[in-house]
Amino acid sequence: MPRSVSWISFFSTDAGKTCAEWELAAFSSISRALAGVRAIQIGCPAINALTGCAIAHQILVSEEIPARMATDIRAPVIASPRAIPFAADCADLVVWPHGLDVGEDKTASLEEITRILSPNGILITSFLNASGPWSMKRRLFGASECIPEPASLVTVGEAKRLITASRLTLEGGRFGVYTANHEAQPCSPRPVNSLKPTWLDKAGDRWWPTLGNMAILVARKRTVGMTLVGKAAFSDSRVRSGKRALAHKQALSEENL
Repeated sequence: MPRSVSWISFFSTDAGKTCAEWELAAFSSISRALAGVRAIQIGCPAINALTGCAIAHQILVSEEIPARMATDIRAPVIASPRAIPFAADCADLVVWPHGLDVGEDKTASLEEITRILSPNGILITSFLNASGPWSMKRRLFGASECIPEPASLVTVGEAKRLITASRLTLEGGRFGVYTANHEAQPCSPRPVNSLKPTWLDKAGDRWWPTLGNMAILVARKRTVGMTLVGKAAFSDSRVRSGKRALAHKQALSEENL
């Protein structure tokens, strides 16, 4: 019978290294073009999901802070994802790696993420796909080295419903990782999908992309503004220009008299 692995040991397996390298490259390709004041990573401190991010002020919020590398510029904050000790509208980017994989209250965590996101702020989350072959293998044969425990996986459809229910607008996503690759190097990730593909990667990316073992979703916090009506819709400059036009018209009429 296959043995189960914890989240800490998962990232030392071939499957975990493949997932880590793929999602790090995907996070980097999205976040390198974003501008802002503050970027926050929530959970999964074993991987630096802000690698390559263009935002200089980076914070790691986690219940456990592991040993950090010298190149890690994330400021550690020990806190629960369901009670983040930051003011509302303070983060331009939130990355949430594997936040939807655990069995905690995902709705409460998403509500906190929505609260701290600034207007037009971006959420990027990665998770193991419950419709992927690794998850199906676990359901059929029990424990698996490809799925860490404890895990409460969701499908992409369920992840979309959770995110939209938190008043975030989905903007895109991607699938990947159809099999474990022993050549994965999460410490120095290459461009996304640049690992030498196996026949299963080639077939999966072409014929069943939604069945990838990993998925990433990107959402934005959109705020509804006010539409001015009546007198409030006209600025002072427009009023002044209207008065000047009326005065000029009156002067011309007086000259013609």
